Amino acid sequence: MRNIRASGRDIPFTPLGYMRAQILLMTPVTLPVWVLGALYFFFRQEAKRFRILGWTFIGVLAVFIVLHGKDYYAAPVYPMALASDAIVIEQLWRPNG
Repeated sequence: MRNIRASGRDIPFTPLGYMRAQILLMTPVTLPVWVLGALYFFFRQEAKRFRILGWTFIGVLAVFIVLHGKDYYAAPVYPMALASDAIVIEQLWRPNG
């Protein structure tokens, strides 16, 4: 760790820089997918019992922003947001009737 710090590679992110790094890590194309997936837990009635997952998503990002975590530390929380958006997409494309 001392060598990493000495080489200048251990630079803490600003909050905006951390979110930018998250977008680049998950690729900008998937941004609407994981954002809508995270919002699904808060704004859809059928997801009310899973709201803790939305708070977990936000909490993990907040903790790593505050503690200056590496950008890739939050990567394991994204599959949950991606999966919930799959539910939203399925509901939108489901034929009525």
